[in-house]
This record gives sequence, structure tokens and C-alpha cells, in this order.
Amino acid sequence: VKFICLRRHQCQPHREAHCPVTGRAGPITLGSFDFQVTGEAVKTYRHVLGFDEEGEVPVTYATLVLTEPAVLKDLQAILGAQVPVHIAQAFEVMEALKAGQGYKVAMVLEPMRDEHMRLTGTFTDPSGDVCIVMRSEFLLVQPVAPT
Repeated sequence: VKFICLRRHQCQPHREAHCPVTGRAGPITLGSFDFQVTGEAVKTYRHVLGFDEEGEVPVTYATLVLTEPAVLKDLQAILGAQVPVHIAQAFEVMEALKAGQGYKVAMVLEPMRDEHMRLTGTFTDPSGDVCIVMRSEFLLVQPVAPT
């Protein structure tokens, strides 16, 4: 008996992923956003995570850029009524974020497969050096009306 192992990409013809909402293929650039890391916000974030309030900015603090009104507005314009459900995140850290410093965050939304999307945020410091690349994967679902 000889087993043959077919990988998913061998069984199905390759096709470029399309945004499940817009139908567009390839990445969608959201733009560049300002993100301020304040000392008070870092203390609060550290406290919520169970850390001492004093210390370095946790890497996951970068995810707070997703709560910025300008980012939410652009995402909502693309996703419409679809609700993003967070399923994974990864960080590539060249340099930690620093309290009291502002960053530019370039955001790109990429369709992956089915209803899965990846949002990549590239954080640059005032000198233009990349500090962190954040990748958040999420699944788009239809909202359910309350009963």
C-alpha cells in the first residue's frame, strides 16, 4: 500500500484571495494613522494585565491602535455591517514602543481565505524607523439581531 499525501494547494487551483465584503483581490491600504503612547495609558494597560504599573510598554499595547476612532472608521467603511472576530495576532519587534512618544502606523487589510482577513500595522517612530509590525487575523461574521 502506498499513501499519497496531497496538500490543500495541490488539490485546488490557486486563486488570489478576495475581500469577502468588497470582492477586491489583494491588499487594501487603509492609510497611515497617528498613535500616541501616553504614560498614563501605559500604566492603566499594565495594571489591567496584572503587571506593576511602572515598567516598559508591553508589546501587546500596539493592539490599542485598533481602538483609535480613525482606524475604526476606515475599517467600518470597508467591512460594512460585518463584525470582525479576533482569532490570532503576531508581533515582529525591532524596537519596543516608548511611553511619551508618537508613532505613525501604516495599516493594510489583506484577504486570506473564505471570511478570514489579516490586518497588518507597521509602527514607525518619528525618525521613520520601523519599531513593530503587528499582524491581527480575524474572521468576518454577520451581526445577529438581539432577540
